[in-house]
Order: sequence, then C-alpha cells, then structure tokens
Amino acid sequence: MYLTETHIQARDMARDFANRVIRPVAGSLDAEERFPEEILSQMGELGLFGICVPENMGGPGFDTVTYALVMEELSRGYASVADQCGLVELIATLLVRHGSDAQRERWLKDVLAARTRVAYCITEAEAGTDVSSIQTEAVRDGVGWLLNGTKLWIHNAPIADIGFVLARTDRSAGRRGMSIFIVDLHAAGVERGPKEHKMGQRASQVGALTFTDVRLPADALLGDEGRGFHMMMSALDKGRIGIAALAVGIGQAGLEAALDYA
Repeated sequence: MYLTETHIQARDMARDFANRVIRPVAGSLDAEERFPEEILSQMGELGLFGICVPENMGGPGFDTVTYALVMEELSRGYASVADQCGLVELIATLLVRHGSDAQRERWLKDVLAARTRVAYCITEAEAGTDVSSIQTEAVRDGVGWLLNGTKLWIHNAPIADIGFVLARTDRSAGRRGMSIFIVDLHAAGVERGPKEHKMGQRASQVGALTFTDVRLPADALLGDEGRGFHMMMSALDKGRIGIAALAVGIGQAGLEAALDYA
C-alpha cells in the first residue's frame, strides 16, 4: 500500500518515541509488572492516543492505516505500551460513535491525555469468545440503574478510573437486550480482584471487577438501550486491526534481536 506523508510522519514519530523512551525501560517494566504511567502521559502530550478521533473532538483525525502504523511501532518498543494505545482507541471509538455531547465533553479529553484510565469490560467466566452469554445485569432503579455482575481478565482493571461495561438490560431479548454503561470504578459497590501475574506483556495489568448493587445515573447509559452488543462488536473490528499490527511489531522486534545476536 502507498503511504502518504502523514502516514510516514506518524510512523516515524512513533518509532522515535519507541526507541528513545519505551525500549530502554521495557525490560524493567515487564519484570516489575508496573503500569507505565509516565510513558503514557508523554504519549498523551504527543497525540498518540485516539488516533482516529476527529479534530473537532480533540483528536488528530487520522485514518485506520495511521493507527496500525503507530501500533506496530509502539509494540516494537514494548507491546504493553501498544496495548494501552489500542485500548484507548476502542474507548474513543465508542465515545465518538455513540456518546452524547455531554459524555464526550466529560470523558474524551482526559482519556486522550491519559489522565483518566479506562477499561473495556466484556469478558466473564462463562462468556469469553461467546459474548452473548454474559450475565452481568443492569436493571432500572428510579431514573437510574442498578448494576450487578462480575467481569474477568479485564485490561486495566487494577488501576482504571472508568469502565465501559456491557450488561444485560432485557434478558428476554438475547443479544438485543444488552447495553453499555460508563461506570465509575471508584464508586461504592465496585470491587477489584487481584492483579493477575502473566507470562508476557506483564505491564498490561489484568484483573477482575465485581459490581454489587452499583448505582448508576441515567446518563451512564452509552448510546441506545439494547444496542450494546452491536456497539461493542463494531468497535472490536478496529481492535482486531490494532492487535494484528501489535503482533507485527513484536515480530519485527524479535527479528531485529535475532539479527543483532547473530
């Protein structure tokens, strides 16, 4: 594919950042399983989050090819850092496509600046690849909602400030009875499980989130009620591109290391 000048400039900026800032500390971050807060703050300042967010919403307004190039270069430095870029892209996509003006005004700027940490909350004990099996439920409670359930293997669960949670709002409607809620993860009734110890990408912290009678205001609902499954899956289409680019970056770093050793 022909790369435009914009593609090349974004790629080179991400490559330079990975070489100067990420690679020198990748080993220690992985060994310590430490959240790379200082690196993510710098990425926020450089505009490396929310690559495809339109300029009028505070993003750079780049295309999906640019996003893939940035993911590849960041992953070449350390995949856990690229993970964060991919996660923010998912959350930003949901807010751009489905958020109200008030929700975007409240959350998007701080998410893109890495001041607000986010989690994309789908997976459960009996619902991994089969998302339609989720059991987490939100029921109407006056003008708001009451959230109950448990999510597993959630990226950023140990440290996130807000979670975008997929929950059932109409059990009789199957996939058409799921909705997304923006949940304050510091609220009463939210419990975090221990950080899981993984074999790789150990600075990408993963854990469980349990919701017990968590009260949500009416404006916690993202987009239309009953469209949550479609919205989450649609955002994951871009996520698959990002993960593929991340894998290419890991492969490139491995090849370079092998050649240097040889």
